[in-house]
Amino acid sequence: PKPAPKKPAAMQQRRRSSASATSNNNSNNAKHAELIANAAAEWTGLPGLRQNIGNKFMELLVGRREPLLADGMNADAIDQLLGPRAAEIESSLWQHVKGEKKPYTDKARS
Repeated sequence: PKPAPKKPAAMQQRRRSSASATSNNNSNNAKHAELIANAAAEWTGLPGLRQNIGNKFMELLVGRREPLLADGMNADAIDQLLGPRAAEIESSLWQHVKGEKKPYTDKARS
């Protein structure tokens, strides 16, 4: 019996790159989940709606983390600013609508 033909080197490299990218994505997803969970833990004193909106803002900001890292920004500096920035945005929105639920949810969703 003939031995199985070897895969071209380029195909083997793509497979390794794909595995590495999957590992990086899993690592990034775990870091994102950790950042969001840490911020959510700090907002437990807020009403549920405000916690949910804060978490949504945090998810948006965490989603921008990777491009900032690619631009050369320091990961620790970014991570330290994400939670407070999400809280600041949520609080500003709450103050802007003077605590009225309907305009708050409308603005948060826009």
